[in-house]
Amino acid sequence: MQITELQASRVINALKIGVSPKKDLDILCVGRDLEIEEFDRCLNYVKESNGMVKFITGEYGTGKSFLLQFIGEMAKEKGFVVSKIQVDQGMKFNKLDDIYYAIMHNLSAKGIFNSESSFEDLFRRWIEKLKDDDAKAEKIKTVIEEIVQYNSAFAIAFTSYIRARINNDLELASISSAWIKGEKSLAAAAKARFNVKSAVDRTNALDFLRTFIKLLTLIGYSGLLVLVDEMELVVEERRDIRNSAYEILRTLIDLCASGELSNCMFVFAGTNQLFEDEERGIRTYSALQKRIVSDFDRRDSSLRDLRRPIVKIKGLGTEELFRLTKNIIFIHKQLYKWTPFLRDETIKEYVELTYRRFGNKLSGVNIREYLKKLVDILDLMEQNPGNNLLEKEVELLRMHNREVKPYVNKNLHDSYIENDSKDITLA
Repeated sequence: MQITELQASRVINALKIGVSPKKDLDILCVGRDLEIEEFDRCLNYVKESNGMVKFITGEYGTGKSFLLQFIGEMAKEKGFVVSKIQVDQGMKFNKLDDIYYAIMHNLSAKGIFNSESSFEDLFRRWIEKLKDDDAKAEKIKTVIEEIVQYNSAFAIAFTSYIRARINNDLELASISSAWIKGEKSLAAAAKARFNVKSAVDRTNALDFLRTFIKLLTLIGYSGLLVLVDEMELVVEERRDIRNSAYEILRTLIDLCASGELSNCMFVFAGTNQLFEDEERGIRTYSALQKRIVSDFDRRDSSLRDLRRPIVKIKGLGTEELFRLTKNIIFIHKQLYKWTPFLRDETIKEYVELTYRRFGNKLSGVNIREYLKKLVDILDLMEQNPGNNLLEKEVELLRMHNREVKPYVNKNLHDSYIENDSKDITLA
């Protein structure tokens, strides 16, 4: 794998502040080959005018959010528009119009510089492509005629938006796009400019979403991928809110499975509580449970079926964390052009002792926090030559693991990191 200095800088700088980089995620993705293969299959399926809903579950620190982000980048490469939203106090996933609003305000697609793009960006690109097209008017007319069959009000507003953009009427374009994106505070006089009276509400939100997805496919995109993080927060809400959220999940599953919501995929991430809580989780809503929970879940939890709606992930094992650690050390070395004299044995022991400190469960440690600390250690070592802080960390971990003997892997040679990670090079 070749990476540029800019890519290396993006990765290290993001990890330094404890966040996942927006791009170049493949550098950090280890131990998830099977999951990636499954979601690649799903995206290819959805691209062919199908719909799908999947769930990712695992304990805190197992990398659910990272996997969501990786899937989003995969989807962009396949031509999907991606919307990543998060359940919180402002969006409890119990109202369809709120969900639609959140989706429309968090759009991104390949080729747009800002990671958090916008509705306007998507169609600005389309209009620019049409500028030199002699059949521009006919192509716009064809698109409008198609979407009017899905929702006439949406088609009217979109027609207004396109005309305003072509005529450089920025005010009307802004009003039209705001209405399409679900803004409810528009004055009646503003809406009258493009001849609509209603607004997006719980009764028409799904129609608007279906129309928007159709519009995306008409202008050349593969469809829409919606990523929803921290879905387990629904469990903490009142019963009426929980049940409304679970009913929306059931509805989305049915619409995607039936083909009514085609070229669309939802991927939800949540902790095990969402699926296993007998009093507040999905198991309390029979109509939803029957669609996503298998009889084999309780009979044999060791069996994995990645094609099922629920994809269960675990924390990285020692080998995966070792590979990831070496990748980061190598990138840091290449970026700052220094030689960290770290033996494989030291790195391996650091990983092993970290792993054992949390009871052989890396779900006990947040991977982002682990990588943030690793970058801090490397930065200090590079700027303070002669201070091997990683070895000092190993000593501290030994103190926390007095019953654990120093880890020795006889299969590893007594080599330095400068000779490792040959699969990554700085372009």
